[in-house]
Amino acid sequence: MENSIFNPKILVLKDQDASIVKKGHPWLFADVLPSNSKNWKQGQAIDLQNSKGDHLAYGFYELNSRLAIRVNSLDVVPSLDYFITAFRKCAEKREPLKKRTNAIRFCHGENDGVPGINVDSYNNYLVLVLDGKFLTDWEPIIVEALVTVFNPPGILRRFQGKVSKEGTEDVIPKVVAGEIPKEIIINENGINYAIDPYKGAKSGFFIDQRDSRYFVRKVSKNKRVLNCFSYTGGFGLNAAFGEAKFVLNVDISKQAIEVAKLNLTLNKETGSETDFKVADVMEYLKTTTDQFDLIILDPPSFASSKDNVQNALSAYLQLHKLALPLLKKGGHLFSCSCSRRISLKDFKAQIEKAAVSLRMKINIVESLPQPIDHPTKKSFPEGKYLKNLYIEVLNFK
Repeated sequence: MENSIFNPKILVLKDQDASIVKKGHPWLFADVLPSNSKNWKQGQAIDLQNSKGDHLAYGFYELNSRLAIRVNSLDVVPSLDYFITAFRKCAEKREPLKKRTNAIRFCHGENDGVPGINVDSYNNYLVLVLDGKFLTDWEPIIVEALVTVFNPPGILRRFQGKVSKEGTEDVIPKVVAGEIPKEIIINENGINYAIDPYKGAKSGFFIDQRDSRYFVRKVSKNKRVLNCFSYTGGFGLNAAFGEAKFVLNVDISKQAIEVAKLNLTLNKETGSETDFKVADVMEYLKTTTDQFDLIILDPPSFASSKDNVQNALSAYLQLHKLALPLLKKGGHLFSCSCSRRISLKDFKAQIEKAAVSLRMKINIVESLPQPIDHPTKKSFPEGKYLKNLYIEVLNFK
């Protein structure tokens, strides 16, 4: 076991890097690595120490990655007991959500002190999403810990990010415990949804927008609602349940629209007229002459890398220039950004810039935080990625 990845290797950090760890940030980049790290294996457990040899924290090594060390904030040697303890703490924090839904993120990676691991529960079935291959050899231990804590009927393992796009056999979704059906019916705040845990976005559903969907339900009564980038219709269903007059769901994916139609049939009649349109949202906004009381904008991430930030800001500006004129007098916009590299300040600035260019006056009525199963930490601002703004159009200048 001398060379086992489970036996921590010592990494002595310079004072500046040690300070980063002490402040609670979970990432260290490749420039901290010593020359002998070339002999380290993927997923190697790391004992981080300062220049005096004092222990600071434990972490995991990721081979051939700029993001070289993922720090475990529980300060426990990575092991089966570590994962069991971490998952139990996560489960306790989410207990209040069980009254509202059976779709819960039980572990949110670095923000829960368990780097690189997201665990989503869909009607008790678990989807384990790994962010990188550094946890591949830890997978059996992670799965054993999940079975111990949750005793699920099945666990599906998926990868996210660049790794998931490699297309190799070792990264395709894999059942690692029990059985996982191709379709799972979940319930969130009284609404049923069909989710695909194998091919659906993220792990099958945008759990992180639970509170936002419910917020939209509360502000939709008697309104004509346009749901842009509708995916499987979550916001649109909530608008219908909120007694909207009319709801139009627009998405470029025909498959997503078909699932949205299915989701509508899984629920009781709402009395709201609901329609669906397969179209590029930008093109639809450019050409439609319809007017709405409430427009929902929930696009995919526009900034997948630092190089895309300026293009993303331009895209947000253009999107809001197209959407705002379609609002009736006194109308509202519910606008979302899931781009981690776009700050709330910059996101607001693009919306305000769009309004100024259209000679409109707007007021940001509410800014919704991430839900409790997607916690954030002051020491890790990168984990605060989701921005949801409810905006009122005061007048047209």
